[in-house]
Amino acid sequence: DCVRFALVLEAQGFFNPCAEKLMFEEVESFCSGGGPNVSLQVVKAGEPLTPPEMNKENIDFVPKDPDEGG
Repeated sequence: DCVRFALVLEAQGFFNPCAEKLMFEEVESFCSGGGPNVSLQVVKAGEPLTPPEMNKENIDFVPKDPDEGG
């Protein structure tokens, strides 16, 4: 399902999306600290999920460098 989702993102013009296994707690922590514009949607296995049709072109997100304690 993740690979299919990534292929749909790629078709929508996202740069090099790929499926990657992550610990749920890491994703949950990231989303809870992202403010009102970031949310986590948990989807049960086998339920259909498609990316949004509209992409936001400009975002004010700069990833923290883990080597700097961020």
